[in-house]
Amino acid sequence: TVSLQPGKIIDPNAFSTSEQGYFGYLAFEGRYRHNDYTIEGARPKHLYNVEVQHLQSTLATGFVYYQASWGLALSFALNTKNYEQDVENFHSFASVEYMWRF
Repeated sequence: TVSLQPGKIIDPNAFSTSEQGYFGYLAFEGRYRHNDYTIEGARPKHLYNVEVQHLQSTLATGFVYYQASWGLALSFALNTKNYEQDVENFHSFASVEYMWRF
């Protein structure tokens, strides 16, 4: 039920058969990104050249609580940079998700 994509951390359908519950999670993803056309592809000449940061990773943690008709998820994720020229080494985002089930 846990994803590492921003804004899509929790899939409430995965626990639709359960009336209530809670869980915490810690997830890590390491990846090698060979190429990214949006960064290295054909771009207008007035833009700076950038190079893909090949080794990338994401660390995410959070807590989910749900009842029969509603739920709440709190999450935090930390990503390494996507391109070598990025000034920051890490980017983070936090999410609060409220779920309502019919």
